Amino acid sequence: MSRVPWAAIVLALVTTTVGLWLRIGEFYYLQQRLLDLLIVGTVSLTVLLLVRALGRHSRRRPHASFASVGVWAITALLLMACSFETEQANVCKNNAYLARLAGIVIEYELVNGQIPESFDVALRASGQRLPNRGDADGRSIVYERTGDRSFAIRSASRENILAEYRDGVLVPGDYEAR
Repeated sequence: MSRVPWAAIVLALVTTTVGLWLRIGEFYYLQQRLLDLLIVGTVSLTVLLLVRALGRHSRRRPHASFASVGVWAITALLLMACSFETEQANVCKNNAYLARLAGIVIEYELVNGQIPESFDVALRASGQRLPNRGDADGRSIVYERTGDRSFAIRSASRENILAEYRDGVLVPGDYEAR
């Protein structure tokens, strides 16, 4: 009769919970990389357990069962599913993040009566901490003051405008998913 791998099940549930927590919160660049590391660790552990379970033909008692291999394989698949993001969801996430960045600049304008020369000035004045620099996926962006009452947020690698603020109106730009 085989034993139920309770330790593997509990640890897999904790690992899956951490993966879901990373995914459900603000899923920005750092959280994506942490989830990737969690997936790599889970897949590595699954392979290690499989190798040990296949060693049953030796005289020594194996250190892993196929049940624990199955638990970790399912955990790895769940974590991989958590890391999936559709192109539409990525665009929506980045547009919301760009609106947040623009909101910091607009708030600065409301308080100080002018558009700041740099984004860092507005960020310091707001007291907010951003999860990462750049867009929501960590790609570089450039803030540009385009007039007394206007600014643009552009991608650093391309010349397309990601968000633009003119005469009190925030206009979403052309954001492309990677």
